[in-house]
Amino acid sequence: MKNFIHRETAMPFGAHTTGRSEQEVFNELQQLCSSSGYIYAICHIAIRDSFFAHDSKILSEQLSQRDPQNNLIRTEISTLIGLAIKTDLNLTPPGQGLTKHYVEESERLLKELHQTLSYAFFESLSTDGNKTNPFTKAEVMREPIFYGPESAYIFQYRELAPLKYSNDNGWLVSNKGFSINEAKSVIDGVIQIQNHKVSEAKAKDKYTELDSLNALCVNTHEISALVDLPLSRVENVLECFSTTEKENNNNFNSLNDFNIYNAKPAIKISDDNYLIPQQYSLAEALYESPFFWMAEDSSYCGKASKNRGEFTEKFCSDRLKRVFGSNSVKENIDLFKGNKKVGEIDVLATFGDRAIIVQAKSKRLTIESRKGNDGQLREDFKKSIQGAYDQGLICATQIQDPDTKLKDSTGREIKAQKHYKEIYILCLVSDHYPALTFQSRNFLNYQTTNNILPPIASDIFLLDTLTEFLNTPLYFLSYLNRRTYYSEKFLATHEITILAAHIKRNLWIDEGVNLVSFDDSVSFDLDIAMAVRRDGLPGKPTPEGILTRLRDTYIGKIIKQIEDSRSPSTLDFGFLLLQLSESTVTQLSRNLIVLLEKSRRDHKPHDLTMLFNDGNDGLTIHVTQKNPTESTGKLKDHCVSRKYIHRAKRWYGICIDPASQEVKYGITLDFPWEHNPDLEDLTSDMSEAIPINQAYQKIKKIKKTGRNEPCPCGSGKKYKKCCLK
Repeated sequence: MKNFIHRETAMPFGAHTTGRSEQEVFNELQQLCSSSGYIYAICHIAIRDSFFAHDSKILSEQLSQRDPQNNLIRTEISTLIGLAIKTDLNLTPPGQGLTKHYVEESERLLKELHQTLSYAFFESLSTDGNKTNPFTKAEVMREPIFYGPESAYIFQYRELAPLKYSNDNGWLVSNKGFSINEAKSVIDGVIQIQNHKVSEAKAKDKYTELDSLNALCVNTHEISALVDLPLSRVENVLECFSTTEKENNNNFNSLNDFNIYNAKPAIKISDDNYLIPQQYSLAEALYESPFFWMAEDSSYCGKASKNRGEFTEKFCSDRLKRVFGSNSVKENIDLFKGNKKVGEIDVLATFGDRAIIVQAKSKRLTIESRKGNDGQLREDFKKSIQGAYDQGLICATQIQDPDTKLKDSTGREIKAQKHYKEIYILCLVSDHYPALTFQSRNFLNYQTTNNILPPIASDIFLLDTLTEFLNTPLYFLSYLNRRTYYSEKFLATHEITILAAHIKRNLWIDEGVNLVSFDDSVSFDLDIAMAVRRDGLPGKPTPEGILTRLRDTYIGKIIKQIEDSRSPSTLDFGFLLLQLSESTVTQLSRNLIVLLEKSRRDHKPHDLTMLFNDGNDGLTIHVTQKNPTESTGKLKDHCVSRKYIHRAKRWYGICIDPASQEVKYGITLDFPWEHNPDLEDLTSDMSEAIPINQAYQKIKKIKKTGRNEPCPCGSGKKYKKCCLK
């Protein structure tokens, strides 16, 4: 048994209702939560909806059995706990029958509460029809803000907290009595102990309500022994994350009021015992709460803010260096025209003729925005995402100006090219920003040019996940290319869902499709893979899809060569390869192997031309031993002619050495078709290109390779153990 609420999926919209008001429902819920022994209902719900039982491997089919309609999400459970701690907790078990009644009443009232929040959406539709977008109204946005998915996985909060507060350790030790790494160790210990206790409790023949309470309680002595920390340090940590007798939750009187439980998710029930109903809330508090402790210290708050900003920039920089290497990623870059500073880039990554500009902010969604204040919601968005984008757009424009100089934090000039085919702007926040994907779709004002693409607005947790799986330049840039190309055509509750869809099947939409909506279940395989990689759970570390289907093909080898060359001329061809279906990749690999074997046997050049994507893209492959000086012109002329006769949007050409099987060079033709009399005459006798599924029949006439001969693909294996199978 393990807590697997990694990144809570979204709760669907509630049904339209014209019944009681939101506050009336909330008040009745508050009365229920103050009932004697209600804490046992909370423990029952927390174990039922926050822990996931698995055997040897976690499968997406198991996750799909979790129905959001019949399970409470974390924000709902947090609301119940916040209301329960407004009064003294009665730890006397109420009896199984009463506990069951509490649970059923809680579910009924929370469902009704959801319906009241959804009412603003349905009312807007009935009032305005299709005249206005209902999601531009803060009152409507309250529903996705409260019921939307989490930004981070639980292990991301635990991993990133020590990085976030590494420069604040002196303050933490002096003022709180522990370091950030010690706090992480304590919380890791809590999770380990709870997972074991919940497993033991659920394994009993007769599972009682007292078992559920005891399973979620931890003792400071057992934590101290497990994580090998002095008892005083463990106590200091848990004291900071729990409410005291002087603190109460009396200001939590409506759904979007400040709930102290979210900041202090441990409930002290005796001198050395703490009840912790939600592991995720504790991990999130580890990541977020220390900053607010430091902000209350007037002598240190400025330093704390500076450290938070530096963490965000450095984290983004380090993650991009995973993909592009240290030499291709710079942080904290100032842009100057003469002596005038015209922009500042938080992080800049370049690869070939592509550039990524990251603008990061540490702004949060305020309580007033959550309450439905239109002006505040837009102001929060402006200070976070819109402000980051506006800065990014200025920088994207300026870095292409020949008169603009780029300088690092020491004032040293950075040499950079001025001509980019594509510039991507990533607007990232460092904390959980509820319903950010919804807000960006409805509030973000942006503009594009021929090479400045639509922005991607998300958080640093997405960047962490992106670089975990798409950890090579070609794969990473291919995703940005697809994601921004279809910027307005995807609808999802979070960017993680769109990323998961890309890894599964590639982001590709047929012509004429205006909108594609992704259900949160699309991300299950990705969620599992992240937990396997980062939290030690059993399962597949890589989702089936674009990261697996090319791995052992000849096309996979070519993609690796394209990435190693860093040549802009072959980068677009790499994008095309990553967009192909599995059957197309198999056919193309087979065709290339035949051409290579032909050329090795007869020492003559061979070529093949094929069409893809309903004729929008074309490819000409030259396999030749001639040097580039002799063959480049021929390949280019051939591609120009082919592009013209087929009126294709793009045409790619590559030249492969049959001996080494490496791509020697490539060209990309990407420009509108125009009538050309000279090309009309030149191509009048040119034959039609072959659809890829027919190409093999034309070129396969070749001496058969013996089963025990070396495979013509160059793998070094026998043919029968390689491409024959």
